[in-house]
Amino acid sequence: LTMKLTNAWASTATNNSGQNPTNGFTFDGSMAHPPPNLPAIQDVTMTNCVGKGFLQHCGVYAKKVNAISINNSTFGGCYNGIQIAPGCTDFILTGNKCGNYVPPPLTPTGGTQAYGILIEPNDWFIVTGNMLRGNGLGGLLNMNTPFPTRIVTQNLQ
Repeated sequence: LTMKLTNAWASTATNNSGQNPTNGFTFDGSMAHPPPNLPAIQDVTMTNCVGKGFLQHCGVYAKKVNAISINNSTFGGCYNGIQIAPGCTDFILTGNKCGNYVPPPLTPTGGTQAYGILIEPNDWFIVTGNMLRGNGLGGLLNMNTPFPTRIVTQNLQ
């Protein structure tokens, strides 16, 4: 599956109680059944998009996606602006505005941290030129130690 989104907008729906927690955009390659050793979602490109999550969810969430590029977009929510979950590779995040301050009691389960960008263990990526906001520790959490395959630079937090 290959996707290109330009000038797209996504936000969560609400039920009668005003609560229906979900991400603005979700790309989850683990939900499909591709041939062995082939990621289900490849080559996602987002430009000038807006995503808003609700109640401990993200503006955009990607898991097990190969080759994702997010540029000049805005993502917020009551959790992380952009969350790159395990299994993603070859991604570039540039020129994005990500994250909101998350007031109690809507802070993520297990703590008070919400990030503009959260990067969980992944391989081959560039994160540069983003404007990031979060509460607690703030804008960017890179859960990886530095490797030559990863560049994180010039982000405003």
